[in-house]
Amino acid sequence: MTLGMLALSSAMAFLCLSGVSAQVPTQPSVVNHRYVSPSVGVTLSQALQVNVVNDSAATVDPRLSVLVVQARLVDKNGVAVAGSDRQTLPRGATFSWRISRDVLSSMPVDELGRVQTRVEVTIRGVANSGAFVPSLEVVNGTTGVTESGMIGDIRTVISAEA
Repeated sequence: MTLGMLALSSAMAFLCLSGVSAQVPTQPSVVNHRYVSPSVGVTLSQALQVNVVNDSAATVDPRLSVLVVQARLVDKNGVAVAGSDRQTLPRGATFSWRISRDVLSSMPVDELGRVQTRVEVTIRGVANSGAFVPSLEVVNGTTGVTESGMIGDIRTVISAEA
């Protein structure tokens, strides 16, 4: 045993005997939460917009409330058709992904002329620290005006159980 190792060993023994415990910093638990929208019918004159707001509480350390968001569009059979870029969101920021009519026009239509699709969003964050609000809008493909929208679970907290 070297002199340095002996000194460290003695110091740890002293701390333990004196009732002082050495704290080893732990890494926060990072988890993925998957949000799946309901199926929605979209005509070829419309587009979709996916939004996720980082609604983490102001009392949470800003370094722990950062979320990483990525979405994908899937057809009625669950096959991925398109995907967004991965985006890092600090508290208060919004992820937005517009899915154009061009992407939708490559998908099969039903008997009413609509594309049946849904969106899957993966949100990565620190367990019990980050919170988000997802939404999905059906917008007019020409004007961009929202024609209908739906909000997912209001203020979903990233949890280790997700």
